[in-house]
Amino acid sequence: STSSKKTSDTAIRVDVHRLCNRHTFQRLFAPFFLQRRQPNLFRSMDDTTSASVKALVNGLLRVSNAMNRLSILERRTDQFAWESADNATNVVDQIQKTIDHIKYLFPEIMYTIMPEYINLWSSLYSNAEVARDWNTAYNTCIDNPVTEQKNNQIQRLVKAMVDAGALGELIDMCNCVTSSSKSEAIDFAEVAAKVLSSDNLVDRLSADESPDYLGCLYTLHVHRLEWKRAAEVMDVRFGQSLTSLTDSLHPRLVADISLSAIACSMALAQIPDKANRFIISGEMGPFPSIPMVDNREASPKSILKRGRDGTLGSNNNSSNRSAEKEDEDRLERFMLLSDTRARATRALAFRSLALDKESIPFQPSLLSNKAALETDVTIIEALATGGFFSLAHQISECIRQSKESQFQGALIKGRDIVFLALSDIINMHLVPLILPNHDADFKDNSYAKRKRSLPSLKKLVRAIEATDRSSYAICCIGGPSKPATIPSRLSSAAMELVRKLVMSCSSASCPLAMETAEAFLDLGAPSLPAWLEDCLMGVNMNNPDGIFGSKASPSSSSTVAVGDPSALCSLYMKKGMLVEACGVVSRVLTGPLGGQFRRAQAAFRLPERGNIDYVPHAKIDLLWNLIEHVLRESDLNEKVKSDLRVARLGVENALTFHFSLVKISEDGQASARAL
Repeated sequence: STSSKKTSDTAIRVDVHRLCNRHTFQRLFAPFFLQRRQPNLFRSMDDTTSASVKALVNGLLRVSNAMNRLSILERRTDQFAWESADNATNVVDQIQKTIDHIKYLFPEIMYTIMPEYINLWSSLYSNAEVARDWNTAYNTCIDNPVTEQKNNQIQRLVKAMVDAGALGELIDMCNCVTSSSKSEAIDFAEVAAKVLSSDNLVDRLSADESPDYLGCLYTLHVHRLEWKRAAEVMDVRFGQSLTSLTDSLHPRLVADISLSAIACSMALAQIPDKANRFIISGEMGPFPSIPMVDNREASPKSILKRGRDGTLGSNNNSSNRSAEKEDEDRLERFMLLSDTRARATRALAFRSLALDKESIPFQPSLLSNKAALETDVTIIEALATGGFFSLAHQISECIRQSKESQFQGALIKGRDIVFLALSDIINMHLVPLILPNHDADFKDNSYAKRKRSLPSLKKLVRAIEATDRSSYAICCIGGPSKPATIPSRLSSAAMELVRKLVMSCSSASCPLAMETAEAFLDLGAPSLPAWLEDCLMGVNMNNPDGIFGSKASPSSSSTVAVGDPSALCSLYMKKGMLVEACGVVSRVLTGPLGGQFRRAQAAFRLPERGNIDYVPHAKIDLLWNLIEHVLRESDLNEKVKSDLRVARLGVENALTFHFSLVKISEDGQASARAL
């Protein structure tokens, strides 16, 4: 019994010694122990006071023992590296029990100032973060009695959740906080946005697999339907990716450039108010403002103020100049939706060229927010050279929309940029590919010599699919590609792509069909493709009225081309193809179905109904005179001269037929007016 009593006394002395080292105990009782003048202070207390002091000491002793057990558990966890979620959860449960025990033993006015109680909240948050118990960690941040620790822990919580990949839980937590009455003073979603947009996290953009803080911030804004802020985040990401890009063209950074530009444009397009679809590139914030540049004039009071250098109004003038410079800089970074779309298309083009082993990408510096037209032309030429024809066309369309939205012209040397891009694609890249006799390499089927300078069949197929998906099978017939058959298949695919582009894009303002026909003949084609000649002749028109001056059908757009037989005739005459020029005149004057259509409609034509025909008699006379000169002066063989005489006879018959129908139409008009 004596030994057990000594052991008990020793245990009590250890507990008491541990209790004496607690900050709360020292703050409460140290002043009394330091008062040597009253050594019997505790003995002089009455019974009630003495009982209260004993109860207080016993409560502090119980808290000290609980804190000791908790520290042992934490040390054991660290010693055996038990940092799994289950072991951390056990520590969290013990800390919560200790906190509840302190609240049970002491009043709120006391435990809120106890250092041990405050340290328990910090330990509870740290272990909840290790256990990934995000709800407990968030409640710990909210219930922490120290405001400074609360703010720091909330910021740590946001970063820890993003690092752990718990973006879904973070978004759900933001939604719960919005409707919770417990945390009305804290907008957790805004705090999360502020943390993720801080400089120390935003600047962490590299090619490694680091946490994507800007991507998480973009997701948060999109979930809350804050489209403007989401677009600003992706704009900042675009700028950082472009700055971090090196000569090695890391695939992840290249993908970041294109994806961030596209995401910025898509987010900006979701804003309901069209007047609010703008951003200031490089700026993020909940309330963006439009840059205003005006002529600031110094007021009389500011003029009379002296600056530090003794000059009148120097401070005010310098501040005005700096403000004007800042506004002008913001105005240069002002981007509308059309500007972001154009930038996104440029970024997509850069990615396509950078990831293509057979292409040479253009400089990343050309991906500026508002590139000049000459820069866009350089990008379009690089895409066309690399075989990305649909992207080149798409970029030209976006550039034109961007310039038109700013009331600027999209003309290069008087030519529309879309027409210029399509003309370059067809005349410089596709038509030479269609004509195998234009290049000696194609004659010898030496495909390997030009393999790196030719667009691949796969790129041509993709360009055709971008125009019309129904044409995929046309250029993929024939099974696996062999070097001997690749040139012919490339030629077929290029012809199909040219046909699609001409038929869908040729208009009165974009005479692409005529440019294409001239390119074919300039490169030595013996004749024009049938579909191209029919397009220029206006064969596919719903209303072929008007002969050489055919008009469009009422359902078609006024900008759609309806053929230009007169221009085609002039082109043939310019190239010396007089037989073909006569064929154009004969076909137009005769009309469809061998003249049956014109003959059936001749008696019912009235000018007031729009039945007006145009015939270029001067051009036909010039053609006649050219044939006469060739037959009289040139040393042609008899077969060629015979063909010219037959073609001229066809023109004579067509003119006779036309004038006979004109007489019938005049008689019909006279009878109609008589009635």
